[in-house]
Amino acid sequence: MSTPQSAGLAAATRSVNDVNKGVVGTAPSEAQAIAYESLAHSLTLLMHNAAQTQFGAKQIEVAAVAAVCSQIVRAGIGAGSRP
Repeated sequence: MSTPQSAGLAAATRSVNDVNKGVVGTAPSEAQAIAYESLAHSLTLLMHNAAQTQFGAKQIEVAAVAAVCSQIVRAGIGAGSRP
């Protein structure tokens, strides 16, 4: 004869077993999702770094062009004032 206490213990054991089966069943898909999320984050950092590098190169280009234009203007002013 089963007592109410043993019936409750059996129900709790079945419940824990069901949860364990669910966890084991979803573990591979969760691991794959974490791997994909890590890949996406890495690609985001890569693209951000590429954009920052391109922006920095453009700033250097702008500064170099401005310096050359300044030298051209100064050379033109100096040459124009000579007789």
